[in-house]
Amino acid sequence: MWIAPAKLALGTLLSVLICLPSLYIFVCLGGIEARLRTVSGVLFAAVGLGALLLIGFAPVAWIFSQSTDSVAFMGALHLVLWAIGISFGLRLIEAMGRLLTGSARSHLKLWGVIFVVVCLQMTTTLRPIIAPSKTFFPTEKKFFLANWFDSLNGPAAEKKKTED
Repeated sequence: MWIAPAKLALGTLLSVLICLPSLYIFVCLGGIEARLRTVSGVLFAAVGLGALLLIGFAPVAWIFSQSTDSVAFMGALHLVLWAIGISFGLRLIEAMGRLLTGSARSHLKLWGVIFVVVCLQMTTTLRPIIAPSKTFFPTEKKFFLANWFDSLNGPAAEKKKTED
């Protein structure tokens, strides 16, 4: 039970550490005068806001987990809830850009896309999050979309093999 939350927390922390230098560079190139300490604080506040929203959505996820066995639906539900949380966090980063410069910063939206892709890839890098495994970390490399499609097609493909 502790492995899934630990992997998610580790993945989030690694995503933040991987993307912090590029956020700082984007901030500097955008003409925003901010220290690394300020940018780090805003990034951690954004991730904290997203985490707080996910905690608030936990009862919603729980009720569906008790009423369905569909892995695809539960995965999609969790992805939607995560997207809501991360969008509020990214809006906080955008607000930092507006506060420090007085204008909107489209380059921070581009960085947000990069951050989201890194977070999604981290779910594949640290897989399996929920499923049982012989190893703590995977031994093969995959892009997150390929992993998701393999996960969705896995039960159907296995069923087809047994029928043949």
